[in-house]
Amino acid sequence: MKITLFPTLIVLFSLTIAPMVTADNQVATSEVTNNLKERLKEVVTGVEINEVLEPKLSGYIGQVTDIIQNTIILEDKEGKKSVRVDDDSTILRSPGSKEIDLESVQIEDSIIAIGPSSGQDEITGLRIVVSTTALTPPDKISGIATISSIDKYSFSLTVADQEEPFKLFFTSSTVYKSPSTILDQADLSVGDEILYTAARDKDDDWSATIVMQIKKADTNPAPEIE
Repeated sequence: MKITLFPTLIVLFSLTIAPMVTADNQVATSEVTNNLKERLKEVVTGVEINEVLEPKLSGYIGQVTDIIQNTIILEDKEGKKSVRVDDDSTILRSPGSKEIDLESVQIEDSIIAIGPSSGQDEITGLRIVVSTTALTPPDKISGIATISSIDKYSFSLTVADQEEPFKLFFTSSTVYKSPSTILDQADLSVGDEILYTAARDKDDDWSATIVMQIKKADTNPAPEIE
């Protein structure tokens, strides 16, 4: 589940500025700058952030155990998973990144597949990398999740399309922020929606490098209806 929020914002920034600086010579530079700031702020702080990040992607890493029609069956540490292959799927053979077709995928190949969920323990593979040698998990990840609990050393996160909670550890180097300001770890609460980036630590756990609060938990209870 790799989220490219900031490159996406840069693209939006570039697409926005081009027509504004050429359409009318009478528009002042300060006005252009203010308009850009407002549009960028709307993308970062408003509900549009979920639209920018859609669709939510999941990833599987494991070994191919079977191929049934257009579906690759793999085994990872949690059990069996399925990767559907369609016209939009790209399959690459590693090393070399040569594009191959489904018929070239072999039983016992190692596989990394990324794509949107299409069922329980199943994704539609957008990008699929296969290799005769073991493929290792990424050293860095990012994603969107909701804080379900906080303890002394970590967050427990609820991730869309993932049944089990995700454990994200924080360290003295973790940076906390919102789209508009720097935060402290104490400013985050259960129920907050966050955008996080993390790296593997020496214990093979995910340690947060940046945690951005993108939606504050609603702490005001709904009024009772009589």
